[in-house]
Amino acid sequence: MNADLALPLITSLGWLILCGAALMSYRLRWKQFVKLALIWAAIFGGVFVAAGWIMASSNGAESPVHI
Repeated sequence: MNADLALPLITSLGWLILCGAALMSYRLRWKQFVKLALIWAAIFGGVFVAAGWIMASSNGAESPVHI
């Protein structure tokens, strides 16, 4: 993990906690809660990966995903 990606990772986790707290306030059934939580995790995960790739490609650095 690159040190430049630490702050976005921490802030993304903070936003996920905030989204989870907002979902809990609706007092949904567990099935609905898990479904929405997975959707939010996929959204934030996708944005995190996309931002990492964009940052890496614009800086001329190596790709964050090693194949």
